[in-house]
Amino acid sequence: MKKYYTLVIEQISEYKWKVFRSLTWRQFTVEEGFETDLASTPRILWIILPPYGKYARAAVIHDWLYYKDRGYTRKEADKIFLEAMRDYKVETWKRVLMYYGVRLLAFRRGHWREKLCGLKNKN
Repeated sequence: MKKYYTLVIEQISEYKWKVFRSLTWRQFTVEEGFETDLASTPRILWIILPPYGKYARAAVIHDWLYYKDRGYTRKEADKIFLEAMRDYKVETWKRVLMYYGVRLLAFRRGHWREKLCGLKNKN
């Protein structure tokens, strides 16, 4: 399988995107067809942290780690998200805000995605 490092997505509904071409970062590869809501930021924060941005690739990897049981705890997945944002050169203040957002505000693993975003595991 060829490895791609650029995020190529297709919007499939108002708040959902589908990975159009697999995305690889370090040892992680998000398969083509995976559905994501990108960064799950509350709408009130979209003016400073919309669902997309430099952090979009990190958000897709984070969603992929959360959404499918990859053998990582939520805390480990959140740290991976932070590392990916650092690698993708996301500004420090955004990294910190987003990292603590997922650490403090995330609901039970997987449940919140289905409940709030309507995302279903297709694989």
